Amino acid sequence: MKALLAICLACAAIVLCEAGHAIGTDSSANTSPTSRPSTSPATKPATRPIAYQPTAQALSQIIPEVKFENTTLEDAINFISTSCRVKINVDWGSLAKAGTIDRAKKTVSMNMKKIECRKALSAVLSEVSGGKPDVVCYDAEDTGIDISSPDHLAEVWSINKVYDTRALLSKRLKANKKLAIGDAINELKASIEGHIEQDRFENNQHRIVDIGGQLMISCSPTIHGRIAKILAQLGQQ
Repeated sequence: MKALLAICLACAAIVLCEAGHAIGTDSSANTSPTSRPSTSPATKPATRPIAYQPTAQALSQIIPEVKFENTTLEDAINFISTSCRVKINVDWGSLAKAGTIDRAKKTVSMNMKKIECRKALSAVLSEVSGGKPDVVCYDAEDTGIDISSPDHLAEVWSINKVYDTRALLSKRLKANKKLAIGDAINELKASIEGHIEQDRFENNQHRIVDIGGQLMISCSPTIHGRIAKILAQLGQQ
């Protein structure tokens, strides 16, 4: 009898042990708060950087609509940069130093549709400067667009270089006997300006001066490289 009782007690202990083990491994019934799956919102993926395109291509891109209503200059420039996928650097320090542009107070209001990037940017800068070309301007390089005061851009970027265009002018005069030397020079200047952004010369960012049949051109190193290629092409025509 005692032996039978001992066997029954042993069996009961085994059953209880197994039940306790099962309960201990039931994750749905005994999961501590720290081990539960997180219910917090998923972390948003990082914003991808803009894949900038070549500056010349970006400036020719058409923006479907530009609509600004008391938009700060900074936000307007950021919109154009994003829309055209072009890097725009603004030297706010030089603009503030010149006492012309306050990034926080200057706003623009305009509504334009199907407009080129270069025209949209020029329109924005023209509005904040009151239409004055000597207040704020931009310089387009292969690496992006720089916006600053004209004096600062001229100081940083402009290099004077003299191009001997006398042979090219002589060739044009021989081809057209009725063409005056002054007209030939103006045609050559127009050819150069036509291959570069016209508004740069209109805003006096870049300058072309005739020196006895030679042209002294003031512009950035990148533009000088383009001008050299243009003159070489004109000489082969």
